Amino acid sequence: MSTVLPYYPAKLHEGATWYIAFYVIDPRTGKLSRRRIKWNRIEKISERRRQGKEMCRQLNERLARGWNPLAEELASRSQSLLPDAAREFLREKEKRFEEGTVRADTLRSYRSYLSMIEKHIPHWEHTNCVGFQREAIITFLDFVYHDLGRSARTRNNYLGFLHNFCEWMIQAGYLYVNPALGLRKIPESEKKRKIIPPSERLRIFKHLEKTNYGYYVLCLVEYYLFIRRTEITKLRVHHFDLERCTVLIPAKYSKNRKDDTITIPKTVATVLRIYLKNASDQHFFTGPDFRPSPKALSPKKISDQWTKLRQELGFLKAYQFYSLKDTGITDMLRAGIPSILVRDQARHYDVSQTDQYAARGKGANPEIEAFE
Repeated sequence: MSTVLPYYPAKLHEGATWYIAFYVIDPRTGKLSRRRIKWNRIEKISERRRQGKEMCRQLNERLARGWNPLAEELASRSQSLLPDAAREFLREKEKRFEEGTVRADTLRSYRSYLSMIEKHIPHWEHTNCVGFQREAIITFLDFVYHDLGRSARTRNNYLGFLHNFCEWMIQAGYLYVNPALGLRKIPESEKKRKIIPPSERLRIFKHLEKTNYGYYVLCLVEYYLFIRRTEITKLRVHHFDLERCTVLIPAKYSKNRKDDTITIPKTVATVLRIYLKNASDQHFFTGPDFRPSPKALSPKKISDQWTKLRQELGFLKAYQFYSLKDTGITDMLRAGIPSILVRDQARHYDVSQTDQYAARGKGANPEIEAFE
């Protein structure tokens, strides 16, 4: 006998009120019970119809596998309060952070997103997980975009987080369907980060060399080595091999979770020999005062220092700290260094792309080493 519970498949109903309806057995009565999802919110009719059919397809796939939301509601944690689920979510991410599988910036973002959501989704503290509905998410996203005046990118980032959070709640037994499913991102403007012209870059470097040598070194590392902000705060002095002109980024620190060897141009190696003189191999490459230190530097402080620098020198807001990386990549390509080598230095591609072009070398690349 089949173990699949009897059901009537989901169907999109159009009219004055659009909705999706399907039937499942109510375990309490043994009779079919209708489940209804309102589907009026999407303004464009063709898009509403397309997303409605896609929702029906996904619901029917789950129904065919024996899914029964009524049975799941009775047996799962769907009656738990949303704050309880959120706390468990953060505890899990904090544990993964301690294990090195979640980055500090990612954990900080999760906390920030949830803090904002808890403050601005009505009745969050008293809402059961099963009561976390699509309408609440839409209203919140509209609030972020229209009322707070945040950018499309920020609004889309909140949507991405909510989608992932709801998927986690499904896995943890708090939800049986993702209320963020089908909600689409809105068009974003191009990134405001710009390439820094040579004259402006040299002005920044000369100023820092005189006023803040440690931060000057960090900016050189960003421009020539393309090391991510969070990664550089985790590296220690012994990861820099100035004799071979390489720096090792261990997998546990790297965003792509792989060991990476990066070439240090000779012009930077000269500066690093001064910067790292007398530094302990076990010290962090940069600390709270932008010098080698037994205490790690906060990634946020790098950005904060850049903001202060912009105020001091009065350069464009579009010239951001990561503009140094963009500028370095662009300048290397313009200098005639093969694009494959530059991409390898920047670590922009995944394993398949690496295999497609060339295997990564374990030593310094002579062309990048000579780049000035």
